[in-house]
Amino acid sequence: MTTINDQQLLKRFEPVLYFCAGESFFPMGVEKYVSECSLWRIEPGKDPQIIFPEGQLTLDCLQDGVIPSQTGSVNYLQFISPLNIRDLAVYQIKRRITKKEPDEIFHAGRGRLARVGYLSRLMDALFSISLLARGRVPGEAAISAALTYHKILEQQQEFRYYGRVLRDQNWIVLQYLYFYPFNNWRSGFYGANDHEADWEQVCIYLYECDGQLIPEWIACAAHDFMGDDLRRRWDDPELKKLGDHPVIYIGAGSHAAYFSPGEYLTEIELDFLKPILQVFDRIRNSVNQLLQLDSHTHTSSTAFLIPFVDYARGNGKTIGEGQKLSWSEPELINPSMKWVYEYQGLWGLFTHDPAAGENAPAGPRYNRDGTERKSWYDPVGWVGLDKVLPPPLEHQRARDLISNLQQELLNIDQQIFDTQNKLVNANIELAAMRPRPQLHERVGEYEHSIRNLNVELSGLRQQKIDKKDLLFGLTEYSKQLEAGIRQPVRAHIRHAHRPETPEESRTNRIAEAWAALSVGLLMIGFIVITLFARQTLVLAI
Repeated sequence: MTTINDQQLLKRFEPVLYFCAGESFFPMGVEKYVSECSLWRIEPGKDPQIIFPEGQLTLDCLQDGVIPSQTGSVNYLQFISPLNIRDLAVYQIKRRITKKEPDEIFHAGRGRLARVGYLSRLMDALFSISLLARGRVPGEAAISAALTYHKILEQQQEFRYYGRVLRDQNWIVLQYLYFYPFNNWRSGFYGANDHEADWEQVCIYLYECDGQLIPEWIACAAHDFMGDDLRRRWDDPELKKLGDHPVIYIGAGSHAAYFSPGEYLTEIELDFLKPILQVFDRIRNSVNQLLQLDSHTHTSSTAFLIPFVDYARGNGKTIGEGQKLSWSEPELINPSMKWVYEYQGLWGLFTHDPAAGENAPAGPRYNRDGTERKSWYDPVGWVGLDKVLPPPLEHQRARDLISNLQQELLNIDQQIFDTQNKLVNANIELAAMRPRPQLHERVGEYEHSIRNLNVELSGLRQQKIDKKDLLFGLTEYSKQLEAGIRQPVRAHIRHAHRPETPEESRTNRIAEAWAALSVGLLMIGFIVITLFARQTLVLAI
């Protein structure tokens, strides 16, 4: 296809994004973002150095050739500067007196801590305390980012995505890349982190049949989910579509993508807690072995995961086909875009956050450490589709396997016939040897050979049974494919991320209050024991 055809293909299937009420940041073009940024470089043991000040930075500057790389150095953009008191006061006053539309007002759901256990609540309290000692993106940063972003929108309101069309041997991949200027999940929606810049994506997988392109799968990034769990089949009832346009629900502030609207409980494991988690798991598994519990109880603990809610309600603004807000012409990524292919730095502030959650991400091609994202160099394998064929090819492959298996069965029958003849001949020869003393030394060799032939023959017959069972299964499956009968739409999913139902999230005020108070009481109790009954500390823990 030509470039224009690729653009038309992207537009034909471009997703419609449903945002949560209260969302402040939407997909935009990177050139306007970069024009508001400065470019910095920090080397180990040195203070950050400005390379391009704000107003002088362009997309052409974002390439590694501009700044010599060094082990441990980090290049990063800085989108905003901290607000002064006057600007912050003006913003807060305007925010209070300006009348908001319903899709601009966010109401948090109740019951976040009531949905998890005590240890998770304790981890949440420790996480909140840790924010004082880590990260360098204060709450005012989200306000400053919002002001700068709204200034950009006032100049020209447009919503843009970047696209790639890749052709695997079996699939045509439409990759939609969305750039958000800021992630305010923590400061805006009680989530895990805030950081400048946010790259998210949705992929649609097509196949060609009789000259037509047919969508078969769709995948979107959602926090730490990976592989098969990222994708849904095009006919999955969970996937809502407006014509050929899939509907994707975006998490408030986090910009994670979901197939269904709702509130998603997300439990995040922090790197600096992993040593504690490993010790905890070893102790627990030792206790399980001592008590002779079943082996399936020896699983990794979730006690040190920190709970957050991702609000993907879909009750805010919508962008896409048939919506009040529409997409600009997609920008097709090509190798001449050095800001994609050569710039390996971060797209926002580098905060030295030990948990990495407050650091900005790298671009659409790279991870923070400079390695390529799997979703970039292998979008098919990224969602586990390298083992899956489009339906027409799968049917043909099933017929080929049947043909191969039938030939293998013929070969096994011949091997069984030959081995059985060897066995019969050896047994007759052994019977002839036994009366003749001069051949007694050969009797043991023949008996050993007969035992081996018996084992070989038994194995061949078992192979025949197994392959006949497989042939029967393949034949039935081929008939189903020929009749258009598919596997269940969720057969590939192992851990489906689903929103909580209203019944699950509807907790009463007493439960909610206790969830908030219980951790405080535990921590106070721990302090009291430490101060006045230290001899019982181990037992108390």
